[in-house]
This record gives sequence, C-alpha cells and structure tokens, in this order.
Amino acid sequence: MFLYNTVCEVILFEYPGDGKWILDQCEKISVSVQNMLNIFDETSELSVLNREYVPEKWFSVSEEMFQFLQKLMGFSALSEGAYDPTVGALVRLWNFRAEHPVLPSEQDILRVKKNTGYKNIRLDKERKAVSIAVPGMVLDAGGAGKGYAVGLAAEWLKLCGVTSASINYGGNLYLLGEFRAENGEKRSWRVGVQKPWAERGQSIGTLFLKDQGVATSAGYDRYFELDGKRYQHIIHPFSGCPVESEILSVSIVSESPLITDLMSTAFFVAGISDGEKIAKRLRKQGIQVEYVVILQDKIHISDGIKEKFLPYDNSAWNSSVLPQSLL
Repeated sequence: MFLYNTVCEVILFEYPGDGKWILDQCEKISVSVQNMLNIFDETSELSVLNREYVPEKWFSVSEEMFQFLQKLMGFSALSEGAYDPTVGALVRLWNFRAEHPVLPSEQDILRVKKNTGYKNIRLDKERKAVSIAVPGMVLDAGGAGKGYAVGLAAEWLKLCGVTSASINYGGNLYLLGEFRAENGEKRSWRVGVQKPWAERGQSIGTLFLKDQGVATSAGYDRYFELDGKRYQHIIHPFSGCPVESEILSVSIVSESPLITDLMSTAFFVAGISDGEKIAKRLRKQGIQVEYVVILQDKIHISDGIKEKFLPYDNSAWNSSVLPQSLL
C-alpha cells in the first residue's frame, strides 16, 4: 500500500483461512486511519477539527478520534511536553517539504508558538468532544499516526489468528510471533538498524525481536542546509525550532507500536537523561520500552535490550539510525 506518504507492507507467514481477505481488511483499517488523521487532506476529520474549531468551545469528534486524542494527550503529559501534537503550525512555518526552504523569522516563530501547547487542549469523555483554548492551533498526527495504524493492523492480525507476520509502515515496524526460515526453523526476527547518514541499507547493528515494534527518530530522514548549518525536521515544542541534539538517532522497542512512534520523537527531543526518565515512567505504568541511541562516538543501549542488539563495526559513524530491513 502507499499510505501516509510512504510504502506500507504487511506480510503473512503463518495464518489460518483466507490470507487475501485478512490483508484486504488490514488495508481498509489502515486507509481509515489515514482518512481520519491526514492533515494534507482537507476532508480528513483532523483537518476539519483544525479548520472549524472555535476557541474554548466544545467540538464533537468521532469515538475513534477521541480515543486517539486521549492517547496523545496522556503521553504529552507523561513526557512533559517533549512530545506535543499541537506543533502543526510550527511544522508548516518551517515547511521542510518546500523545494527551497526559507528560515522563518524569530518574530514569526514566537507568534506561531503562542498557538501551541498540549495544555491548551481539554477533552470531555461524556460528550466525546475537544476544546482548544487558543486560535490558530494545528494538531498534527506526525510522530503518532503510523504507529497507531501499525498497532491497529497488529491487533487485527492477532484477532484473525495470524501467528507470524511482519508489518512495516515506512520504517515503523511490528514483528508478530517468530520468523520461520526456509528450512522450517523458527527464530527471532532480525531488524537491521540503519548506519548514521550512510547509504540506505547499511546497518550499524541488528535487533532480534519477537512480538515487538520498533520505530526511529533521526535527523537524516528530512532536513535542509542553509549557510552551512543543517536543520532537521523534528521541531522542539519549547523553542519552536528544529531540535539540536547530541543524539544522532534513537530507536525505540516496545510491545506497543504507538508507544514506539511517540517515544522515539519524545526521546529525540528530550535528550538521553530526560528520555530515560520518560522511559522509566512508562515502565512504572507497565509499558515495556527499550531503546538504542546512536551518539557521535558510541551506542547507548537500555539494559533490557542489550542482549537483543548486535552492533557491527562502529568506527566510522557520522550521524543517525533507522530500522531499515528484515534480514
């Protein structure tokens, strides 16, 4: 499928019944998520909300949208704003999709930043409604939408009795069950981690996973350079500017594909010390989360995944990480 402006792939290895029907329904679920969250589609539910809400007034949304927003607001609070879905107007201001990007002025950044902040959003569970306190806010599902869709696809496959499958939505992965080799041997899935700023497909190491998802945030995926300075596409919610970090990339591993997506952004924004604190808060809530962080001269790996990551020669790093290939 081509969804979320990327190639999305689901492969079934062990499944009961009609595999084509299972995949067709999986596609319908994924298309439904895009139709709900795509801010580049004026008819999507998220676009309608961004365009038609009135500050301080309650705006009714669908049950699914409400549950999605609940998850985003909950994680925004847990991460203390390191992940913030209200930065859409800042993302538009910086416009990394432009053929010839232009640096926004400090005045424009400050002006737009006033219309951001997850604390300006209230949710009413009974009404299934959202209230936004400031004008001009743009909710952006980037950093969450693909992970959410992967999670729904994984739930569907499990419901159908699928015991071995891979889901890859533009680098957001979920590996269901074990991989069955051609000789019939079962083993963990092997996920190649992209070598920083190298040619696509060059791995810096391998993750060995089972019933887990993985997602990566990094600067190399989208950026521009002006006057010798590189600006990467992840916006810091506090400064309103692209993140400047010692982290070249971070890959998050979790049983929850949505958490891998959210947490990879939050960790990249927060940095190692605060990123680890966010991970600890999640673990206290019973949410398993591990990480592989690439720095300029070393790899920082959480204790729970050290035995599941095999690094390669790391003598020539330059800058980032991404789960790239199933080996």
